[in-house]
Order: sequence, then C-alpha cells, then structure tokens
Amino acid sequence: MKNSKPKIVIVGAGIAGLAAAHKLTEHGHFDVKILEARDRIGGRICTNYFFGFPVDVGAGWLHGIEGNPIAELAKQAHVQFVNFKFTDILFFNREGKKIPVKDIDYFRDEFADFLQKAEALAQHASHDVSLEKMLLTVRPSDRTADWYFLWNWMMIYLGLYTGSNLSQLSAKYWDIEETLPGGNNLVMGGYANIIKGFAKNLDIQFNTIVTKINYQDKLISVATNQGEMQCDAVVVTLPLGVLQKDSVQFSPVLPNDKKAAINRLSMGLLNRVVLKFNRVFWPVEHSGFFVEPKNNPAIPYFINLHYYNQQPVLVGTISGSHAQSLETLPDEEVIDIAMTELRHCFGNQIPNPESHIITRWLNDPYSHGSYSYTPVHATPSDYDVLANPINQQLFFAGEATNKQYPATTHGAYLSGIREAQRIIDLFHIVP
Repeated sequence: MKNSKPKIVIVGAGIAGLAAAHKLTEHGHFDVKILEARDRIGGRICTNYFFGFPVDVGAGWLHGIEGNPIAELAKQAHVQFVNFKFTDILFFNREGKKIPVKDIDYFRDEFADFLQKAEALAQHASHDVSLEKMLLTVRPSDRTADWYFLWNWMMIYLGLYTGSNLSQLSAKYWDIEETLPGGNNLVMGGYANIIKGFAKNLDIQFNTIVTKINYQDKLISVATNQGEMQCDAVVVTLPLGVLQKDSVQFSPVLPNDKKAAINRLSMGLLNRVVLKFNRVFWPVEHSGFFVEPKNNPAIPYFINLHYYNQQPVLVGTISGSHAQSLETLPDEEVIDIAMTELRHCFGNQIPNPESHIITRWLNDPYSHGSYSYTPVHATPSDYDVLANPINQQLFFAGEATNKQYPATTHGAYLSGIREAQRIIDLFHIVP
C-alpha cells in the first residue's frame, strides 16, 4: 500500500458512516469504502414506500433545528418537517372517554418542576436509582384524577422519548443530551431522502456482513461474507445493540474498559405499528391520540399522519418492554391490539386497516434496538469510552459514541465527522 492513498474501511452506511465517508472522500486523499450489511443506506433511518408515499419506520424526528446539521441537510434536499405541539394531542382514558385537557401547557410546566426535584434528589443520593423511583418520591398525593391521568401520560411520553422503561433509566443521567433550539419536529418528506444526495459518489458495498476485524498488525484485515480486505484504518459505526451481541469478532479483543462501557449502556426500543385505512374515522384536527393503557402490551400513542399529509394513516408508537412483547406476536395479533385501542375510543363500527407496516427493531440483526440510553449505574463517561479509538487503527462512531447528543441522528452525524477529522489529523494529510 506504499505510495497510495490510505485505505479506510467504514463499517455501516448509517448516518455516522455516511458522514465519515463523505468528509474523507471530500478531502480527496483517502481511498474510502463503506461495508453495509443491508441492501440500502440509512441504517436505523428507514423510509418505507409500501403505501405509495413515504412513511418513516425508523428515525422520524429532528430534535432541534438551530445548529442541527440534519435540519440543514433536510433543507438542502427540500424535505419538509413540522413542529410538534403537545396542545394538538387528543387524550382518552382507559374507559375510552375523552379527557378535556385545557391546561396541558400549565401541567407540563408543573411536571417539569417535579422532574427537576426528582433529578436534584438523585444527584444527592448515595447511589444511582431509577427515574421512576425518584418521580414516585416527589409525586403529590392530593391531585385530581385528570391530573394523575396527565402524569401517567408524561411517564409514557418519557418512555417513548428514551425507548426505555423508566424503572431502568438513570435518574442522574437520563437526560444528558444537550438540547438544540427549535423543538421536536416530525420529518414529512421521508428521512431517507435527506441522506440520498449526501451519499452520492460514495463507494458503498451492500449486502456485506462484517464478521471479524483483525487489527493485530499494521494493516487491518476485515473479514466479511463477501471475502476479506485489508486497510489502514477502520471506522466502526455498529449500533450499540450489535456491539453488545458480539456480532463482530475483534482480534485482539476490545479493551476491558470499552467492553465494560458497551455493557453498562443500554439499547432502547421504539417500534411502530403503521395502519392505513380506506377512510378517516378520527378527528383530523389533532396531531395524535394518547390512549391510557388498559392492557399489557398496549399501544399508548397514535400519530395522525392525516394531520400532516392528508393520508388515512395512523402510526401506533410503543416503547420499552411493551414494544419488546409485541415483537414476539404475529402481525394479526399486533393489529388486533391496536384496533382494540382504537375501537375503545372511536366505536366498534370503524373499519379494519387495509394494509399495515409493523417494525421489530429489537430482532433486526443489524440494529438490535432503536437508540441508546443511560440506565441505572451507567454514566456519561461510558459514551466517551465507547468513542475512544484503539491503537490509532480502530475508530468508533454512532449516536452511542456522542455524549453531547446521544440517541439522535445529528449526534450520529457529528460523531462520523469527528472520527473522519481524527483520521485526517492522524495521517497528517493536507488537502
């Protein structure tokens, strides 16, 4: 490989891998190849066209707009996104009755105060405890039934946000992500369309499953189901869930501190049950519906796509152990659960869906979950340890390596840029 460009192999064509490859390729002095196990780019960014229009079944949100590189890419690709408002949600209790929520913004402010108290208690506790335990400690006992209904909604919302059960979430470190201004925004034009142009002209080898990375010698050997190749450096962008499963063998084995960090952090789970109907039977003026869970598993929240794109589609959203339970059921049973919830709210006369999409991210061998979170006994430094390079040969990127913005697409993107720059600095190549 003397007198040639340094060869860089990037494992994974998710947003972190694409960002790293784009920066290194743009630099012009590296030979860059992405190895992707799937037959598409994006990883956990996955836009489905089964209905004839884009529906995101993986990443679907922009968390903040100002200073968000993904928002800039969306604008360049002319992909629309819409700001999400709590006040647009319709609430149903477990009896299927609408709960008039006139003071949702006031409640959110009040809940934020209780959340702050819980976090303060956690910071002074002798050992880490779960967010659920701390919130139960500060929850008042003299409020109305409607107030507790909203409390339960916020607990479920936090579970959807983190992809976890609050009983597993660290009260000290659950919310380490830095917030960008601009609120939460739902992507409407298909998340995959944001990265299509960005991935142009990159050398991507699809359907290539990496099985072993041997970095014992100066030249690294990468074994795949398509054969073996050698390179000067590898950027590993495997999701945390894949690293936890030891799906890829490393030789030598990863350092103990890195393996410990991988095992201390947790992979959250958020699945979607997307239902397309032949007509709209729900109030179109609401962006979504919260249904107080009556059974386990249950689907507590439905996004009303008609509100955004005039399509007769509801997107059931479920996280944590409920999502895990649903993954074991056949499609017919999952649809029955969703329809039971909807008939509870809108009556028995509503039609069955004419088509559906159901995600099972936990059982996806190339993700084993949705995004990382900080469980009890993990710390923010675990993200840093996971990000540390090894022997100036192995580099690690992905949302679970970004302590500043974990569990976000912009966090993953920025981690890819970070590792590309690290490689550029290592080889001392000036463009």
